[in-house]
Amino acid sequence: EIRNCDWSSDVCSSDLAGCPDGFVTRNVYAGRGDALSGAPIEVAVARWTRHERPTRDALAKLHQLRVNKRATPVVLAVETDGGVVTFGPNPAAAPLAPLDDAHANRLFQAVLDEPTALLARARLAALSQAIDSTTIPGVKNSGLFANHELRAGVPQRADWSTACQRSAPLLIERGPHLISKLGYSVARAGAHALVLTGSGPRPQAIAVMLDEKESFDTESPRFSISPVAYGLKMAEQQGVAWLIMARGTQLRLYPARVDLGVGRKGLAETFLEVDLPYLTTANAGYLTLIFSADALADGGSAFQIMASSAQYAVALGERLRDKVYEEIIPGLAVAVGNQLKEHGHEMDADGLELAYEVTLRIFFRLLFQVYAEDRKLLPYGENAKYDRNALKTVVKDLVDDPDQ
Repeated sequence: EIRNCDWSSDVCSSDLAGCPDGFVTRNVYAGRGDALSGAPIEVAVARWTRHERPTRDALAKLHQLRVNKRATPVVLAVETDGGVVTFGPNPAAAPLAPLDDAHANRLFQAVLDEPTALLARARLAALSQAIDSTTIPGVKNSGLFANHELRAGVPQRADWSTACQRSAPLLIERGPHLISKLGYSVARAGAHALVLTGSGPRPQAIAVMLDEKESFDTESPRFSISPVAYGLKMAEQQGVAWLIMARGTQLRLYPARVDLGVGRKGLAETFLEVDLPYLTTANAGYLTLIFSADALADGGSAFQIMASSAQYAVALGERLRDKVYEEIIPGLAVAVGNQLKEHGHEMDADGLELAYEVTLRIFFRLLFQVYAEDRKLLPYGENAKYDRNALKTVVKDLVDDPDQ
């Protein structure tokens, strides 16, 4: 179902003279699709010939050239000296950080293999969200663990090297075969669920297998509700603490109890996902350390990682509180007080109270906006005009040049 063609023989033939300087166009690969799902996604490959990274504006111009007013989702894969830069299908979003060739090949093959353009876009978005949450390609965390613990703590575990060796051969497994290789014995529960038991006498988890046209969160005719909602309902009925959802190469772990997870989100929004093609032999250990029967046994590595995540979250909160009240608020309060005096306010009891109220108002508004940018409640990374004025942009600018 996948074709490839040269840019010069396809829709861009009349506009190639307008190709931005620095780019050399290569091939275009079209994914799968049908009349109902719309035009298939395209991965357009180009080479960037300069040493510096291509700018967002240059990528947007090349993207517009390839789209050429069509209703076709287009993703640019631009080869640079520092790796493959991904841009699109949303031209307003920021490009992804460069990936090495092996990661990029696995990413785009997985995207092209999706049965519809909508699912292909969702697969691509999952990679962006994984990098945004953990900076680890193929590992997406949504409130189940602390990102810092996944990124820095887990690779420092004494069993990390062994876990990577155990996990590497499993990266090619799928579905029930993968579940079995993770150490579970399997029994049926209801029409669409599996009860997973490890070495102990009691079941540890429920597993639900999805087909390629189903997504985790969208209502499915097979379940009459979303697959996640169905799986959590079955986990509650079976009295187990975990739900494993498998869709092709994607594997998600959900807690089925409200006391599990550090993010305090709803159960259906709290999970860790690994996408097997994006893992390598160097970081494959996340698979067995989090998803295996040993990991989900009482006191197993998944519980240990969660405990370390909770400790980190508490310590982070304490450090933030100390920094706020010892470093941030005093300096901000003095600046506010000086400004109020310039506007005719006396720094008597009433003036000091006003200065404190204004200080806290400024601080909490800044804190809320940074949180909203981080959680994508504001379009940071998705809108170039917003990015120019975002607080994160200001912060990065001040970090790069603190003496301005």
